[in-house]
Amino acid sequence: MTLRHSVGIVASQSRRLATVFSHPLALLIVGATISGYLIPSITRQWQNHAKVLDVKSELARKINEAYSGYYGSLQLIELGGGDPTLRSLDRAYVRWNIDSSAIRGELQAYFPKSESLLSQWEDLRLSMLAIYYVLKNDTPKERRARWHDWSLWLPGRSHYTFNSIIDVSLRHIPKGRSGGYDTDLGVLFQDKFRTREERIVQMVIDAHSAL
Repeated sequence: MTLRHSVGIVASQSRRLATVFSHPLALLIVGATISGYLIPSITRQWQNHAKVLDVKSELARKINEAYSGYYGSLQLIELGGGDPTLRSLDRAYVRWNIDSSAIRGELQAYFPKSESLLSQWEDLRLSMLAIYYVLKNDTPKERRARWHDWSLWLPGRSHYTFNSIIDVSLRHIPKGRSGGYDTDLGVLFQDKFRTREERIVQMVIDAHSAL
């Protein structure tokens, strides 16, 4: 077959295709295919992507809000000179327990295969619940015993002593000790817990969703 012959065949086939696709019925079929399959498919993909982004954004907000609420409650008690009844601490504990459990449920639903994410969240959730039992105790001896058990979970625990949290009761913080207590809480929540919380939020953003 010569080159001229091949070119002629291609040109002939092109003319036939042009004739077919110029027919109103063919154009209708092509248009219906695009409208009925391609466009909805693209739209669904875009909507799913947008939904995943919304879910991740909302989860990040809930995680930050729950964490900040617990820390903020302890700061209010501490800066106010303590709370003789510790009812504010009880409320903060209950609120964190409810919120963190709800977040755990959402993480399990949306990211069931992200075992590391689920494990990291459970570690943070339980660590922040456990600090309640340290602060709730009345004597330095009791707080130290609780702290020793709980601090085994705390990375870098040997680098900082948290003496104010051990020595001073959250029921009553003397004016001369408030600065040290505030520093201890700041190191615990901002340096230890905040680092974990930020890592978890980043894991949520990077995780593959089941949506």
